[in-house]
Amino acid sequence: MLDAPAPSPLVAWAWSRLRATHGSVRIEELVSETGFSHRHLVARFRDEIGVTHKTLARVLRFERSVDLVRRAQTSFAEAALAAGYYDQAHFNREIRALTGCAPGVLFGN
Repeated sequence: MLDAPAPSPLVAWAWSRLRATHGSVRIEELVSETGFSHRHLVARFRDEIGVTHKTLARVLRFERSVDLVRRAQTSFAEAALAAGYYDQAHFNREIRALTGCAPGVLFGN
C-alpha cells in the first residue's frame, strides 16, 4: 500500500457526500454546503485526488447505472433515471464518453 497523505477534511467530506449520493448531488449544492468557492473545491480535488469533483461525480453516477443494469436487470432508461441522468440519451452519451463504446457493446447486447 502506498503511503499517501490523508485528504483534507474538505475533500474527505465532499468525497463522502459524493459517494453517499452515487454522484447525483448537484455540484452547486455540494459547493454551497462546503462554504468554499467552486474554484477552491476544484483545486483541492485536483491536488488531492487527481480529478475534479465533477469528474468524480460522473464516474460514480456511471458506476451506479452500470451496477443497476447488470445486477437488477433494469432497462437502460430505468437505470439512467435511477442514477440521476436526465434521460437515456444522456446515459448513452456518458457511456460512450467514459468507455469509448456503445451501450450494447458494454452490456453485451
